[in-house]
Amino acid sequence: MRLAPWDMAAFALGLFLVIAAVMRPAHTLVAEALGAGTGAGDLLQLAGVATVLANATNNLPTYLALEPFAAEPARAAALLVAVNVGPVVLIWGSLANLLWRDRCRVRGLEVSSRRFALEGLLVMPTAVAAGVLAVALAVAAR
Repeated sequence: MRLAPWDMAAFALGLFLVIAAVMRPAHTLVAEALGAGTGAGDLLQLAGVATVLANATNNLPTYLALEPFAAEPARAAALLVAVNVGPVVLIWGSLANLLWRDRCRVRGLEVSSRRFALEGLLVMPTAVAAGVLAVALAVAAR
């Protein structure tokens, strides 16, 4: 039990609560920002919003908050790409990032949040766009 990262679990729980409280009143505004179709532009729009939200908060509550806007399989796939590949800019964007940094620290390797963000900014736009465009191509090929 003492090996469990309880501080990170409490942090993630707090993020879930904050996102749930914010999403209720913002539902209509978010729906307008996400688009509604399954074309490449709409999927990239959804992925862009999801990527920004995942980096600003965390990928887990972001997925739960945006899941109602991704009922079609293509939108769900684009959302999954965004919340799993996108949060590599801010260290708290993903619980995996936090666990990774913690494990690095335990082994004496310090990775600064600034360096993490700069390197993430180099990789993230291309990685998210490539994943979402692959989803769009798969939908178009059907």
